[in-house]
Amino acid sequence: ERRVKLAQAKTIIEELIAINERAGQLETDLSAAGVSDAEVVNTMDKLLTAGGPPLTGSSVALVECTGDTTTDRLVNLTNSNISGGVDWSAEISA
Repeated sequence: ERRVKLAQAKTIIEELIAINERAGQLETDLSAAGVSDAEVVNTMDKLLTAGGPPLTGSSVALVECTGDTTTDRLVNLTNSNISGGVDWSAEISA
């Protein structure tokens, strides 16, 4: 199950890289078309709303993120404090 979760995290990260590359090309294309920098930033903010809040936390440890965002999915996959999260204790103690 741990390998499955890590594979899911890898897939999400690869998707983020592809999105970032497409966003960079879109930004270049918009600028070349004469769109102002402010309009480009506004457009990118609307297109890339999946970032969401980076963490949902408490004073003790991270708790499950509830938003359907890329960030939330990654945090949940790599968080051993929630059901289904990856336990990193073996890697930390190694």
